[in-house]
Amino acid sequence: MVDIAFSFSAASLATSSGLQNLYDLLIIRGALKSLLLNSRTSARKGMKQHIGIALFAPKSWRLQMPWSAPKGFWCSLSGAMDPAPPSPPRPAAGLRVPGVVAKPAARPELPRETVAFLGLGALGTPMATNLLAAGFPLTVHNRNRQREEPLAALGARRAATPWEAATGSSLLCLCLSDDAAVRAVLLEGPDSASGGLAPGSLVIDFSTIAPASSEELAARLRERGVSYLDAPVTGGTEGAKAGTLSVLVGGSERDLKRARPLLEVVGARVSHFGPVGAGQRVKAVNQVLVAGSYVAVAEALALGQRFGLPMEQVCEALMDGAAGSWALRHRSANMLAGRFPLGFRLALHHKDLQIALEAAAATGLELPLSARVAAIEAELMAAGHGDEDVSALARWFAPQLEPPRRTRWLGAGRSGAAPGHLSAQGPASAAAARRGARAWLRPGPRGGPAGGAGFRGDRPRPQR
Repeated sequence: MVDIAFSFSAASLATSSGLQNLYDLLIIRGALKSLLLNSRTSARKGMKQHIGIALFAPKSWRLQMPWSAPKGFWCSLSGAMDPAPPSPPRPAAGLRVPGVVAKPAARPELPRETVAFLGLGALGTPMATNLLAAGFPLTVHNRNRQREEPLAALGARRAATPWEAATGSSLLCLCLSDDAAVRAVLLEGPDSASGGLAPGSLVIDFSTIAPASSEELAARLRERGVSYLDAPVTGGTEGAKAGTLSVLVGGSERDLKRARPLLEVVGARVSHFGPVGAGQRVKAVNQVLVAGSYVAVAEALALGQRFGLPMEQVCEALMDGAAGSWALRHRSANMLAGRFPLGFRLALHHKDLQIALEAAAATGLELPLSARVAAIEAELMAAGHGDEDVSALARWFAPQLEPPRRTRWLGAGRSGAAPGHLSAQGPASAAAARRGARAWLRPGPRGGPAGGAGFRGDRPRPQR
């Protein structure tokens, strides 16, 4: 057995030296990884689990209790190693390995960009909180000004308008609900953020919007000497709080290099896919996958319940097999219990799915399964469930909500949408929702130059 132990002072985490403490943790992780590479696979797996706890516990503790801290924090890890242990790694500051004297490590100067963050919703608030904890000077603004207060209590500066937030900030982060909100906050009106941005500033847009909108925004900002990255994220509120989001980036390599220190605070994986708009296209692919996986879990659970199976046991048995998925592992319990605490709003996923359907139609591709999920989401939104988690798709299969067996043709939801594209605001969708329609929809005739699919309910839905 080899015991690995380290200690570090947690008292300074509430001060401006938080970045140096973070740097210590990164060095510690690297030294521990060197040891693990020489261990057996079984020992490596067991030790990684404990190391993850040791490295992330201080961070989560710091965010929960920024007002006080013990003078020190001690963690010890142990695991079985190979009989012939490797030569000791070069230790870093704060790391104590038996028989090795640690030497202080030089700490490079980390970037100190001034950051403004606009949009403090379910994702934006924890993302901004993590930036504060990492030591970034932060200014925040939200349309509902009360949402600024918790961040102000942690040290953020509040701004009355987007213009005021952007003034003096070298990086502007957006995490807003849709295309119209991004355009209004960034470009429209005397208080728009672009009016306060100096040439050489960089906009990092975490919002999920249409690829064409990202390209338009980038072009208009370029005229002002301002750069733009589209950087939609995936991972839900859990990932936003833990700083483990996946960030999907479109833009130039130079701008990404500048933004990377910030992006690596909010996300565990930062992936670059090409020019502006590429990140939004990858996010569209992601939302199609989410649509299929969530509705598949909801449908499978409904089937198992009709069979009278012990569904908790069924889910546990299937999680690690071919049917396993993030949705099954993290959302099946809530679906079975009929509880849908917010991870990602169903209404926002519906909006994102509309973006994917329109982008697919522009290429001549039909997405019949995604269009079907969009129809179900539109009905649930009309019934008042739009602010629940996407897992509320399971409500559609609830036995007490028996629908009519037929419904009329459901056409495009809004101007410019692909045929068969349902919108909660569209007249056909609203009429169907008012009737409580749950049609058994199937692909209809192709329509429009893009070759999109229409959907009609001329097949009776089987009785339950």
